[in-house]
Amino acid sequence: MILATLIVVGLITLLTYLYTLYSYWQRHGVPQEIPLPILGNMKGVGTSKHFRDIIQRLYTKFKGKAAIGGCYVFVTKAAIILDLELVKHILIKDFSNFHDRGVFNNVRDDPLTGHLVTLEGEQWRAMRNKLTPVFTSAKMKYMFPIVVKVGQHLGEVVADMLKKAPGDAILEMKDLCARFTTDVIGTCAFGIDCCSLKDPNAEFRLKGRSIFTEMRHHPLVQQFMFTNPKVARKLRMKFFTDKVSTFFLKVIRETVEYREKNSIKRNDFLDLLIELKTLELIKNKSSLK
Repeated sequence: MILATLIVVGLITLLTYLYTLYSYWQRHGVPQEIPLPILGNMKGVGTSKHFRDIIQRLYTKFKGKAAIGGCYVFVTKAAIILDLELVKHILIKDFSNFHDRGVFNNVRDDPLTGHLVTLEGEQWRAMRNKLTPVFTSAKMKYMFPIVVKVGQHLGEVVADMLKKAPGDAILEMKDLCARFTTDVIGTCAFGIDCCSLKDPNAEFRLKGRSIFTEMRHHPLVQQFMFTNPKVARKLRMKFFTDKVSTFFLKVIRETVEYREKNSIKRNDFLDLLIELKTLELIKNKSSLK
């Protein structure tokens, strides 16, 4: 009898919670689509549909009816911004109130997720304050010759492909552009020559591509992580595979150590971060004194 009572009470509590949750936008006069229990408006995501497809459909449906539309990403409330002026307020005028994106990050267990796009609150503010001086136009221009050099290499590779290909051949440009991007990122951010333009199977290229092809979790688990980031963080979940994390962290660590040991400067992004690290150490030592 007691067990039956507990089950009934539990069901009533759950139904009350779901009703209150899934009527939120309606109660506030915001247009919404009738959600499904637990799934919200995410029916088919991870199986037959992509998250962006669902958002695109809802955006098109609500556009012109209100400034915002409401949706439910599983059990998380989300607003779809439909008005351009409101977008400007959120991204520019009132940005200080909207810098948190609610995206999964777990710096402790998955360091590669700890960047400006994912960090929140004071962590985000501290990181932004540190990185803002790095992205001045004066410092960015030092990297321009590096990008130009990779661009020239791209031109050489394309010329070689055209020379070897038959007259009516169709060249695969998507992968070539991805390899170009990999070389630019590798040389600017990591300070290494990836050589992926020459070698499509270069290690840096393979590891970078595996981020998108070898997922750690099923798409549904990923959706859970990105819609419930706090819960996922408490469960110590990770987004990147251990193989990818180990590789990139090792590359960064070894490159920084080598440059500091040999006093090497390349005027790239990693140089700027090393300078920032040095200034932080000097600042900390001064504060201790």
